[in-house]
Amino acid sequence: MIRVAKNVVGTAADAMGIVVGAALGTLNRLQETAGGIVQRGRDVTENATSQAKAKARSSVRTAADYTEDKLDQAADVTEELADKAEDALDEPDYRAYEERTYEELYELASERDIAGRSTMNKAELIAALRDER
Repeated sequence: MIRVAKNVVGTAADAMGIVVGAALGTLNRLQETAGGIVQRGRDVTENATSQAKAKARSSVRTAADYTEDKLDQAADVTEELADKAEDALDEPDYRAYEERTYEELYELASERDIAGRSTMNKAELIAALRDER
């Protein structure tokens, strides 16, 4: 009976050793799998970060190119307006005084140094400009 008990205990110990060994093997495989998952997560994060940086660089380049184009267009328009303004200054204004605005008449009165112009209305400015000639 003792021998049977020893055999049972020995078999139980062997079975327990097999179970513990299997559990340790499973634990090792789980650790390896977890390590692989963590590394894959790191790789995915690094790849996503690289892609995000590349997209950001591309967006910055696109914005810079767009801005440069708009600045070039603005410079062209400014130059065109400056040319038109210069041309307008060269051409005498032959419009009748009545067709001009108060501001235009006041500016003309200022150029001709007409006294009292700051208190005059449009009709008075016209009369003063005509008298001044």
